[in-house]
Amino acid sequence: MANLENEETDILGEVLYCEVLLGEDDSDPRIRQKRLAILAKQRQDGLFESREDDDDDDDEDEGLDHATFNALTALIPHSWFPSAASVKKLSMMTESSYDELLGQAGILRQQRDA
Repeated sequence: MANLENEETDILGEVLYCEVLLGEDDSDPRIRQKRLAILAKQRQDGLFESREDDDDDDDEDEGLDHATFNALTALIPHSWFPSAASVKKLSMMTESSYDELLGQAGILRQQRDA
């Protein structure tokens, strides 16, 4: 297995979360190793480091929110997800259904007829 010590926490968290969503089991040794690598990056204040701040600005906490969110998302056990065998088919939403839902959420304004 690859050395996970140098991986960025936010990327590692995103990859781990995708693997679990795609059907990897929480008890898989590779999943457990990635979770341990993420935990090793937790700071004393509870946030998660992603990588060392390598620019010259004064924002030492840049990226901590994103890294912490992805770390915590990846650390949540996902055994409650349906197993891959029980998911028969992914279906795509039609464009009109998608537009309707966006409209209901107030994200997409309905176009007026001219």
